[in-house]
Amino acid sequence: MKQSKLIDSCIELIQQMCSDANNELTSGQREGLMIGIRELKRLKKATKLTHHEVYLVVAQIAKTAHEVVEAGINA
Repeated sequence: MKQSKLIDSCIELIQQMCSDANNELTSGQREGLMIGIRELKRLKKATKLTHHEVYLVVAQIAKTAHEVVEAGINA
């Protein structure tokens, strides 16, 4: 149950990031975040997770978020 709430809060934060008008996301960045949301939802439904599966999803989301931050700094 706790894991589900944590995933829900992550999904909510990413959705806020996508819908924030101050974030000038490129289509690639937005698509990367939306893929991350889909993957988090998939993890939430999974009955048995490995650390490797979770790591891959989190790494992809972190990479996209880092690109967003870098683009904001260079703008």
